Amino acid sequence: MHPFPPTEDLPNLVGDEIIQIWLDPHAVRFLFGAGVQLYVEEAYELTEPGGTPWTYDFGEAGPVFLLQRHLYQPIVTLKREDFRLTLSMEDGAKLAIVSNRGQYECGHFQWPDGKIQVF
Repeated sequence: MHPFPPTEDLPNLVGDEIIQIWLDPHAVRFLFGAGVQLYVEEAYELTEPGGTPWTYDFGEAGPVFLLQRHLYQPIVTLKREDFRLTLSMEDGAKLAIVSNRGQYECGHFQWPDGKIQVF
């Protein structure tokens, strides 16, 4: 729907960890230790520490079960591109969230105070 917000408008996830993952047939929600939630409805890509990528696009079969490998891994960098947001973990793994210019929401951030930022 939209590009990701500018870096200064994104939640500060560096040093945080994914502490819970909620799955449903059309989305996945990541809950971070600081209380920020990231709801993803488009696609994401997991890259293992050894470099093996796994792409998941909702509506198609994919490696949802690999997500648990990223629980409690400290985030060391956050890289923002217009339609891709990449979280790099301390163990070398990466989680890239994808957005697009389509007519539908691709996901959103939700802050602990209830503020929502759609992408």
